Amino acid sequence: MRSAERVTRGIPSTEQSPPRRLLRDDVYTALHDSTIDGATEPGAVLRDEELIAWHGASHTPIRRALDTLDHIELVETPPCRFTKVASSTPPW
Repeated sequence: MRSAERVTRGIPSTEQSPPRRLLRDDVYTALHDSTIDGATEPGAVLRDEELIAWHGASHTPIRRALDTLDHIELVETPPCRFTKVASSTPPW
């Protein structure tokens, strides 16, 4: 019976856990906010190494966040080039 007690002790409670936060979402939010607030100027080059140091994240969450920002046209990422803040923000 003791082994069964040990197993049941490890079962999580039925209470809902808080929603899981992904690092890429945190990076995205910080970059989005700094772009919208004007802290990052239009045309500014966004270097991966600097973003990695700023956010303490690896390359993958940084690139995912930049891809999302490119999709909503807050940054521009031409093929085989650097990423920069869009010259003008979308009108929405």
